[in-house]
Amino acid sequence: MAIIVWVWAFPVFVLPYLQHNIPIPLAEWVSDALRHRGPHRDSAEGVLAFAVMLIALTLPIKSFFGRHNAIASSPLEGVAR
Repeated sequence: MAIIVWVWAFPVFVLPYLQHNIPIPLAEWVSDALRHRGPHRDSAEGVLAFAVMLIALTLPIKSFFGRHNAIASSPLEGVAR
């Protein structure tokens, strides 16, 4: 999934907007993206979509690399009889 986000989503959604030579303050960019349709809103949607994908990738990292018990517990251990 990380390969998909960095190889496909980053160049498609974010990279074109990082290559612009027209500097615009962040507050003005966000304000313009919220109020008007156009290139500022398109770039904001792309950056937001990429950020959501990146967050979705980083959320489960702790469960993948966290501490795991060496002894596997029985699946019926907590079931009341």
